[in-house]
Amino acid sequence: MAQAKAKAKKAAAPKKAAAAQAEKTTEANTFDFRGLTVKLPKKVPLSLAMKYRRMTRDRSGADLAFLDLIEGLVGADQYEAIERKIDAEGLTLDDDAEVLVELAEQAMGVLGMSPGE
Repeated sequence: MAQAKAKAKKAAAPKKAAAAQAEKTTEANTFDFRGLTVKLPKKVPLSLAMKYRRMTRDRSGADLAFLDLIEGLVGADQYEAIERKIDAEGLTLDDDAEVLVELAEQAMGVLGMSPGE
């Protein structure tokens, strides 16, 4: 009996790991950012967690680190397209918090996450 429980527990571990991994996976989802279609990767890059850690550890550069986080998620080419879109709309540093929160919330929503996760 104990051996059967141990075997069942051992078999459940990979299922739990697969379920946890599935939570981090997305099917190349897209969202609209001010008329620009942004495509997210099928899987969230591990480096994103590392960038997030750096951002939360050093609050003095949090705004710039947050931009690294966005670029790490959407990729360099799309990040540049977002920059061009922001320039085309004439957005300024006065608009930064609103625009960055909008962008982050849309990306996290597609990934099934909410702020603070």
